[in-house]
Amino acid sequence: MKHMKLSSFLVLLVPIFIFLASNASCNSNPALNAFFSELDKNHDGSIDANEASKFIGGSIGGQEFDEPQEAAEAAASFLTSIDGGDAGNTVSVDELDIHLHNVLSGVRVWEWIRHGLGLPQYSEAFRRHSITPLDFPVLVQHNGRVLEEELGVASPFHRAKLVRAIRL
Repeated sequence: MKHMKLSSFLVLLVPIFIFLASNASCNSNPALNAFFSELDKNHDGSIDANEASKFIGGSIGGQEFDEPQEAAEAAASFLTSIDGGDAGNTVSVDELDIHLHNVLSGVRVWEWIRHGLGLPQYSEAFRRHSITPLDFPVLVQHNGRVLEEELGVASPFHRAKLVRAIRL
């Protein structure tokens, strides 16, 4: 059960990682800096367990992380997986940047569509068109017209879900 909750947490972070990577420009990434600032509530330049736990419980929440202990466990996992070789158990913006690039080098958008968003009927179209995070700005233009016309997402509900997830 604990593994399922942590897996759910990581799946929920995939769109954030994809967005941050698609907006990346080396060390001065405004999207990454804004996301980091949202987590680093005391603005000391590092995310600690308390800050990560509050973000997970407040921003992600849901059934998997509605108890303080669940959010604390997910925060510990988050910090452990991202923290570099420095002393302490905190994450700096540089460590987050390195982690995002490492994680996203293996992320395939079609797998995120299938498993992360639960829309497997469209995953093959995303794979066939070799959609990457760099294509996201085009996909959300004109309320997802490209999603409908090029990728076959006929359902207005599914288009809205995809546009919302991509913009997240």
